Amino acid sequence: MKVRGHEFKFILKKALEKIVPNENLYRKKMGFSIPLDRWFTGKLNKYASSKLLSRKAVLRKAFNRDYIKKMLYTHSEKSDFGPKLWSLLTLEMWAEKYFD
Repeated sequence: MKVRGHEFKFILKKALEKIVPNENLYRKKMGFSIPLDRWFTGKLNKYASSKLLSRKAVLRKAFNRDYIKKMLYTHSEKSDFGPKLWSLLTLEMWAEKYFD
């Protein structure tokens, strides 16, 4: 009863038909995006700078420090480095946890 044809969660959707509009209930799955562009223009930029430009990160020699500095300081809506900075930040945090 949970699956009927290509319709998943059939019972749940039938139960909610009178509460939730059909255009919401039967629409395709949608993802959501993280507002990295705004995060890296705010407090996260300072935090990322402290992590990515730290002495430990520099000693690892995994990143091009000058390029990271450029990305951090020129990040804006016009030059959005959010996804790259996010990847570098998570990689650095992982390296700190497992190698330091």
